Amino acid sequence: MDQLERAVARAIEERGPSAPPPRKRRGRAVAAVPEHRAANEPSGTEAFAKMSYSTTRVEATPARELANNRVVAHMTGNPIANVFGVLRTQVVRKMRDHKLRTLAFIGPTAGVGKSTVAVNLAVSIARDANQTIVLVDFDLRRPSIAQYFGITPAFGIGDYLRGDATLESVLVNPGLDRLVLLPGRDSYTDATEMLCTTRTRDLVEELRERYASRYVLFDLPPLLGTADALSFLPLFECALLIVEEGRTTRDEINECKRLLGDTPLVGAVVNKGAETTDHYFYTDAKKR
Repeated sequence: MDQLERAVARAIEERGPSAPPPRKRRGRAVAAVPEHRAANEPSGTEAFAKMSYSTTRVEATPARELANNRVVAHMTGNPIANVFGVLRTQVVRKMRDHKLRTLAFIGPTAGVGKSTVAVNLAVSIARDANQTIVLVDFDLRRPSIAQYFGITPAFGIGDYLRGDATLESVLVNPGLDRLVLLPGRDSYTDATEMLCTTRTRDLVEELRERYASRYVLFDLPPLLGTADALSFLPLFECALLIVEEGRTTRDEINECKRLLGDTPLVGAVVNKGAETTDHYFYTDAKKR
C-alpha cells in the first residue's frame, strides 16, 4: 500500500458525518472596480491586449454567508482555516519549486468535497500578499463555485466558451482581496466537447502566462464516470486529489492515478466530514 492509500486507511478509522452541500443564495448589487494587481503588474488595455478585463465586478459576500457555505479559510483563528493554511504552504511550496502555476482539483466521484477544498484553498492562497488567484469553475455539468459565495452570475464560463459573453462580464471578485472567480452558471450536456475547444485552450494559456504572480486553480468534474476532466488533462500542470473517507475506494484512487498518467499529483486531501480541527487530512504524494 503506497503513501496515499495509507493516508486513506488512516482517515477511515476516524469516520464522521458527511458535510452538507453549500446553499444557493440570492444575488446582490454589484459594482465595477479595478481588478487587483500586484505592484509590478501592468493595468488596463496594456495588460490585456488579447483578453481585456481591466475591471472586475465585485459582489462582496457577507461573512455570515461565507461561513454558512463552509468558506472559512480567511477567518483568523478558525481551526479549519489553520488546516487550510497548512495545506496552502504544502501546495504552494511544491508549485513554486517546480515553477507550476495551474492546479486542478480532482475527485473520483461527485460529493467527495472537492469544490469545498478548492474554494477554501483558493481563499487561503489569496491571503498571501505576494499572490493573486483565479478560481475557474470548469465543472460544466454541475457548477457550484458561485453558490459558495452566494453569487448568481448573469453570465458563466460556459457563456464565454460559447462566445455569448465577454470574459470581463464573467469575472467577479467576491469581496476578498487578490481573488477573482470565473464561475459557472448553466449545466451543459456537451461539456466534454466544450473543454476540448481552442477557445478553452487559449483561455487557460492566457490566464497562466499573463502574470508570473498568479496561480490559476481549476475545479474540475469528477475524474471517473465522464470524459470531461480527461479532455482537460493536457491543460493543467498539476493536480490535488480529493477523496472522502468511508466512501472513496482503493480501486477508485488507483484508477485516478492511472488516468492522470505523468501529470504531477502534488498531494491528496482526505475529507472526513467531521466538524473538527482534523476535518481535512493532507498527505504528500510523490511527483510522477
